[in-house]
Amino acid sequence: HTLVEFVQFRQNSDSWRTMRAALKASQIYSVFFNEGIKFQYPPTSLLIIKFIPQSWLLSVISWILTIVNVVFCIKIFQLSWDWHTVQTIDRSPQPKSETRLQLLILCCLGFTFYPIMKSFSLGQVQTWINAAFAISFWAWMLQRKALAGILTGLTCCLKPQSFLLVIWSALRQQWRFTISAIAILAVVFLFSISLFGFSNHLDYLKVLSFISKHGESLFANHSVNGVLNRLLFNGNNLTWHSKSFAPYHPVVYFGTLITSLFLIITSLMPPKSKEMRGGIIDLSTLALSATIASPVVWEHHYGVLLPIYAFLLPYLVQRPVFGKWTLPYLCLSYVLTSNHFEITDFLAPIPILNIFQSYRLIGGLMVLFCLHRLRSARVPAEKTENPSPDQLRLSSD
Repeated sequence: HTLVEFVQFRQNSDSWRTMRAALKASQIYSVFFNEGIKFQYPPTSLLIIKFIPQSWLLSVISWILTIVNVVFCIKIFQLSWDWHTVQTIDRSPQPKSETRLQLLILCCLGFTFYPIMKSFSLGQVQTWINAAFAISFWAWMLQRKALAGILTGLTCCLKPQSFLLVIWSALRQQWRFTISAIAILAVVFLFSISLFGFSNHLDYLKVLSFISKHGESLFANHSVNGVLNRLLFNGNNLTWHSKSFAPYHPVVYFGTLITSLFLIITSLMPPKSKEMRGGIIDLSTLALSATIASPVVWEHHYGVLLPIYAFLLPYLVQRPVFGKWTLPYLCLSYVLTSNHFEITDFLAPIPILNIFQSYRLIGGLMVLFCLHRLRSARVPAEKTENPSPDQLRLSSD
């Protein structure tokens, strides 16, 4: 149904509604603590509403960015295909009919990827974040790291967790990316302070602290926090309450904290192979870990997986990390993350079994495990991940 809503240009205003409420308040986060409006974005995000107040224009931009996201994921797949199948298949020119069929299949996979389409349907700023990540992923593949850094810096203004990518790039000494991201973030941050004041930016830390202590128990929260809340029946599982969070529970809080630290630390650690450090697999590992490590990971947040899948499929043809089960493993994870299985709601009242409501988290962890297996390989990655100069030149052309 999300695809139908996209075709019919029907969109809610999930992000935009809360942003408008926050923009009207004298103290931005009074709407969060006093009125129960779940405005969970940094003040810098309000620049969107301030300069683009028209709802119809926000919808048009989101609709275009959804298409842009799919287009760049197709470009990522085609680049990865050209780079990673050269040693495994006959490189004779592909018939036009096969090229068209491949393009049709990729379009179908892109426009039926539930997290991407759900983001548009809700009217979520995550649509913009997903598109920015897909473009920056493509830019990284082509060694356009300054562009990737600029897009990541802009993403940080909407989603602070993305700053982990900046930390990662500094640890990998990817200075073009790091400097570009920090520069654009600094400019936007200073401009935001001039408009909204420094105190509002400090108040955002209180919001983050509150969310980390509570989280969400709703089935759509595909995070460790969501799993623990549902296992302990700590909050409502099936009904969305727009003005309440799950009650504080020490097991949920510390369980989330420990697993989040584990995910982030292991992804920041350098791969064993020096050639893979700072590469696309390394980048994908950190990006996915930063997503899963959040206490609240809604379905549309998994939109970051689409460009990762686009890169991984051809890559794993050459590097079958699980042997003959590699592609079935990847396909299973795709099925879990790209669909909405409403039937799992029947498991909500059943102890232990309600963990299977988090099928998207399971699929995401499967991809993350695969990425870590690739990072831990001792075989040099230069022949399997990084393109040759000639390939880069042809790709740019």
